[in-house]
This record gives sequence, C-alpha cells and structure tokens, in this order.
Amino acid sequence: MLRVELDQLQAGMKLALPVRCRHSYKILLNAGTVINEEHVQRLKELNPADVYIFSPHFMDDPAQELYREAVSSMDDIFQEVISGNKVDVSRVKQVVNGIVEQLKINDQILVQLARLNDADSYSVSHCVNVCIYSLFIGSNLNLRNEQMQLLGLGALLHDIGKLYMPESLLRKGGKLSDREFSIIKDHPLIGYRSLEGTDTPEEVGDIVRDHHEKCDGSGYPYGIGGEKISFLTKIVSVADIYDAVTSDRAYRPRMLPHEGMEILLANCSAGKIDPQVVKLFTRKVVTYPPGCTVRLNTGEIAKVVESKALSWRPKVVVKKGNRVKFVDLAANPTVFISQIIDIE
Repeated sequence: MLRVELDQLQAGMKLALPVRCRHSYKILLNAGTVINEEHVQRLKELNPADVYIFSPHFMDDPAQELYREAVSSMDDIFQEVISGNKVDVSRVKQVVNGIVEQLKINDQILVQLARLNDADSYSVSHCVNVCIYSLFIGSNLNLRNEQMQLLGLGALLHDIGKLYMPESLLRKGGKLSDREFSIIKDHPLIGYRSLEGTDTPEEVGDIVRDHHEKCDGSGYPYGIGGEKISFLTKIVSVADIYDAVTSDRAYRPRMLPHEGMEILLANCSAGKIDPQVVKLFTRKVVTYPPGCTVRLNTGEIAKVVESKALSWRPKVVVKKGNRVKFVDLAANPTVFISQIIDIE
C-alpha cells in the first residue's frame, strides 16, 4: 500500500483504503475501487484527504495484508474518535497483537513495508509505521509481552491529539509561525486528556503525553528529561523521528533511510534521544535490503548484494557493460546512496 499524490493518480490503480472528504471525513470512494479517468478528474476537483493504493511490492507476502488491515482498522478507529466517541482500546490492542505476531515471523519485511508506505505526520499510516518501528525495537530488546503490548498501544495512539488539531496547520506547506507551533505543541496533552474515561493503561497515556519530550529537557509539553521520561516513551520518540524524516512532507521531500539514521545519531550525540535505543535501531534495521537497486552519488546504478553490520552503508555491485565492480560503502565514506530506484 502506498500513498499517492493526486497528480500521480492514474486509471487502473486500486484503492487500498477508502478516500475520504478532507473536511467531513465522509467516504468518497470505497476501498477496492479501481480508479478510472472520471475518478481521477473528480478527485482532483474535490482535493480529498490522503489516497492510498495497493503497492506492487510484497503483494504475495502476508505482511502486506496485515499492514493494510492495520491501517484500515486504525482509520476506522480514528474516524470514531473524530465523530466524538472515545477510542476503542480493545480494537487497538487487536492491531498491536497482529503486528507483534508478524514481527515474530519476519521483522524486516514489516520494517520495509513501513518505509515504503509514505506517511504524513498526522496520518494513520504514520501511527502504524511508528508502531512497527517501536515494536521492532522492543522485540530486539527482548521486552516482556506486557511491555510490548503497552509499547504498541502507545505507539499507535501517540498522535491521537492531532485529530483535534486544525488541518490547515497540519498540512501547511511552509514554516509554522510561533503562534501556530504553540497550537501544534498542545497535541500531546490533548491526546492524553482524550484518553480519560477509557481503559487505557497509565503507561500508554505517558507515551502519548511525553513522546515529544527530550532526554536533555528541551522537549514539550513540560520540558522533563532523563529518567522522568519512561523507557517505552523513549522508544516511541526514536521511531517517531525516523518515520517523520523519511516520509514526504508538504514543506520538504523525504530523506533517504541512511539520512534518517544520521538524524537519529545526531540527536543522540546532542543528548536528546536515548543512546541504547538509537544504537540498536541503527544496527538492526536493514535499510537497504539485498536486491535493492540504487543510484550512487557518482551517478552509477548499483544493486545491493550484502547488508550486514551497518545496513545503511551496504556492499553494492556496479555493472558497466561486461565489467562488474564491487563497492563496500562502509569502507568508502565519500561514496553513498543518493536515490532508491527499486526494491525487490
């Protein structure tokens, strides 16, 4: 499943999720609809909310279906919240359980799905992506089942407060003014308060409230730091940053996976995010899987052949006619990936 811009929408594409009105959130086209030229024209006139289509990647893998179901379920859950109802925590738990079970089978395929499915910071896909990254970290840290459940719930609900934010601010193409940013900074507390009256565990509420806090005390809403931030929250914070910077935004294009890793390392060096979490994430996630076709900054087209210790600096092979050249990017710091062309 992939999010597509309206100018990229083409006849023949199949909707993976319902297309909803940007303002009323009513369904304009149902999931499963095969787009025709009339649909394309009408949607361009209506300028709806996000459009998601089935992706050709991983179509035969059960992880693809699980990802689609997770996004679809959270879309329904969040619509209920927008309609004035409390969040259905039992349904959110079901989504978490599905992701946890899939991670036990193949954690890297879910991570790749999260990276391929571009997500705005206020979108359902972003929440699912952050949940996948968070649970991937938790699994590799051997967290107990109860902690994994709390982590997954907090990750899926971390941005629930943005459902109450003006969409004009969430989708603004330029830099937010100080006043606008102060409004956006209210979303963790608004989200936290929206969970009152539900059976949400306290630890989950802490994640929702504190996921923008920093270890050095420079975050918001309260400016707490260090041990006052729960470890589960620190995991979600790292996952949130990585998905945010590696997804397209109205005001900037997405960063490449290795650039996202460098952002995490820079924030870690500055004392803002947890070093244990960052170290594990940057070492365990396969950012450029074997078989991935990329363009190097030299202009050469290469295929990833080995991705081990530092997967964001993999070994690649470059073909020029009958000649084959192997390049270890970890040993050649001036050569790096500048574009992802395809993933097998």
